[in-house]
Amino acid sequence: MMIPSVQTGIAHRATNWLNKKYDMELSVATFRYKFPNSFELTKVYLPDTHGDTLVYAGAIEVGFAGFNSITNTLGSDGADLKKVRFNWTIYEGDTITEFEKFIKKFDSGKPSSGKSFGLEITDISMEDGTFHFEDYNCDSCIRYWFKDLDFEVSDFDLEGSFFSLDIDRFSGVDKYGIAVKEMEGYYGFLEDKMAMENIHILTEDTDLKGDVELVYTNGRKDLGDFINEVTIVADLEESTVSSKDVQIFASAFPDFGIFKVEGDVEGKVDDLVSGSLFIEFGEYTQLRGGFEIKNATVPDSLYLVANKLRLKTHPQDLNHIYKLFTDTVLPEQINPLGSVFLSGDFEGYFNNFVTNLDLNSEIGSVKINADFNYPDTNK
Repeated sequence: MMIPSVQTGIAHRATNWLNKKYDMELSVATFRYKFPNSFELTKVYLPDTHGDTLVYAGAIEVGFAGFNSITNTLGSDGADLKKVRFNWTIYEGDTITEFEKFIKKFDSGKPSSGKSFGLEITDISMEDGTFHFEDYNCDSCIRYWFKDLDFEVSDFDLEGSFFSLDIDRFSGVDKYGIAVKEMEGYYGFLEDKMAMENIHILTEDTDLKGDVELVYTNGRKDLGDFINEVTIVADLEESTVSSKDVQIFASAFPDFGIFKVEGDVEGKVDDLVSGSLFIEFGEYTQLRGGFEIKNATVPDSLYLVANKLRLKTHPQDLNHIYKLFTDTVLPEQINPLGSVFLSGDFEGYFNNFVTNLDLNSEIGSVKINADFNYPDTNK
């Protein structure tokens, strides 16, 4: 039994039995048992129902920690993966992923505890991995195709098609637009939300720190209409964010360039509320206060309620921001103001608002109690 060729022969017979019993096409090149409770497999291949790759691994070393029949959970005290390819896709006409189809093969149909198949792994390391998640029924849904994955995670917990883990180290390049240089923290892809706690994500232009939840009420299909159906709950430490990285999830998000942000935010993209928020963008602009922002993705319709507003800005930044939301231009008369400091309250649109502000500029100071309606020159 300790001879590698004998172990591999037994593994092939076991694989054939599994394939017949569960209608699979699993293949394994070699199998080696390591005393007392670990084993190593090479060139593991499992196709999906369309003949494409569901899972491939050049090498897997796993420590076995037992199976709990009451919770329907397989346990492992560690896994080392090399050259893994994992396609978590939904084909046209399907409503579940190919991985979920695979898990369902192990459902005997007999009464059970009601627990989905679970997998708990204490530690996982991966080198040269690929992870593909995509719903081919939805062009606007969130999708990932990470290559060059290199990570170490702990406390991996899979239940059915949902999972959570603690990320100790992560890097990878997404084919669809984002390259993660470093990431750490808790991540959960759960039935009702994607949760990130104590997260730190570093890309080429983004350095994000804090807690973020993307909450959906109708399952992950809501991710296909991110702007209208997904609620953002975030509490951010001082972070630098690239608009282009945000646009990967919400394509209509305005291009503010690279900006700094700190504070709490809750709501949908077009209906966000913050009790305390600090934003810095452009060459001169710093914004602090409590805010309610509506229609952030709709040109000419951005609506802002600001309480205890403190704003430092410059006409150069104001003109740039204004052009993101309207085809009109600000009057040239604001240019001599130079650096501007505002404090107070504001409610309305850029060209139609009510405000109570103290304004200090390079040409003087003034108190503003105004109901302003800028005429539409296109009419």
